[in-house]
Amino acid sequence: MKLVFLLGGVALLLAIIVAWLGISKANQNLEEAVHRADTEAAAPRTVEDVSGEIIERFGPELRAKSPDHPIRRYRVAAPQCPFEEVAEVRASVFDNGAEGEIRQLLGTKIDELARAAGGDAVTGFYEFAKTRVIGGMGNPAVGETHRYRTAIVLRFTDPDCRE
Repeated sequence: MKLVFLLGGVALLLAIIVAWLGISKANQNLEEAVHRADTEAAAPRTVEDVSGEIIERFGPELRAKSPDHPIRRYRVAAPQCPFEEVAEVRASVFDNGAEGEIRQLLGTKIDELARAAGGDAVTGFYEFAKTRVIGGMGNPAVGETHRYRTAIVLRFTDPDCRE
């Protein structure tokens, strides 16, 4: 009987040690996530902090436009000039809570991608966020959120029309 009681006590002690090690690792992960989020939030932001890609081209690859080529944005109505859809693009950035700054950075990156795709304008905006939650087991949860914006790139087919 004493042996069973002793083995039960040892098993309980081992369970407590394993749980403590798990909580320690969770705390370490949480501290690293908080430090990373604080560092990224405090850093000055530029368009280089925004990642972007041409998701899909809808035809042959077009010659890229110059960096100063103006890109028109159509949020509600379609352009009045004849156009063709040439690509779909996506930009993403770590969300540090500066809403206006994030929207401006995403817009700038979308414009860069539109030029790279050979476009004159963008439309069909779609914005969303993804959050990865870190924490638990009695620890406060910390989330890392990334904001995304996609758009359709347009090319005007009439060289004299830009509306």
